[in-house]
Amino acid sequence: CRGLFKKKKPLFSFLIAAKIQMGAGDITPSEFAFFIRAEEAKETKPKPQWIEEQKWRMLTTLETVMNKPDLITGDAKVLEGLRKIMDNDNPTTLPLPDALKSSLSEFQ
Repeated sequence: CRGLFKKKKPLFSFLIAAKIQMGAGDITPSEFAFFIRAEEAKETKPKPQWIEEQKWRMLTTLETVMNKPDLITGDAKVLEGLRKIMDNDNPTTLPLPDALKSSLSEFQ
């Protein structure tokens, strides 16, 4: 039994931390559901040619979930910054665009 718990400890720790943040109002239920399920919007705005349809749907859905319309899709600088990140071989090393970074919570 102990071995099974040890294997799942990181997931269990994340779920406890997320529930604490939800209780404090730092994470909304819709944000958590998007993180877990990643459901896509059916209708989206016209997409730039360089981005795949599925990624564009996820970005537009994320704007809706965060209740921040046009935060990503309405700002050319943010889109250009995201394009650099998506085209990079090691995207986790690049910073988020400033306009995006300054308006997101820790969880987002």
